[in-house]
Amino acid sequence: MSRRFLILALLTGSAVLADSMAACAQDPPPSPAIGDSPVPGAAWVIFGVDTVAVEVAATAQQRSRGLSNREAVPAGTGMLFVFERTEERTFWMRDTLVDLDIAFLDEGYQVLEILRMEAETLDLHDSSVPVFMALEVPGGWFAEHGVGVGSVATIVFGPTP
Repeated sequence: MSRRFLILALLTGSAVLADSMAACAQDPPPSPAIGDSPVPGAAWVIFGVDTVAVEVAATAQQRSRGLSNREAVPAGTGMLFVFERTEERTFWMRDTLVDLDIAFLDEGYQVLEILRMEAETLDLHDSSVPVFMALEVPGGWFAEHGVGVGSVATIVFGPTP
């Protein structure tokens, strides 16, 4: 094999590899596969290509405990508070060790309001309108992922425990 041919082959292969890597880097992460589902007591809250794996707080005891006393809430995780009826809601950060954002959602999973909540404060964070659900995520997550008022989520619930 000639040296010129070998160099041309290497350069062509490198270009193809670089093009393939660039294409992969631009592709959004895959959505959960059809047939997959969250574990019992959990859900996936999906905004476009961004998925938050959440614990579901469906009982008064779970909602009262929330994300308190956790040293970290990893990116891409959070808690979904599900209520029996739509009404104005109040949250606070007592014993919550990390800053959180909270989105208040209606029955159609549309974001009605987003608030920033500072760790370890006793400030009250009230929804300004009646809401059906609240989604807590690490502070700044909504802004980083382009989720705002009017965004609509898809929610996939795992089996009831």
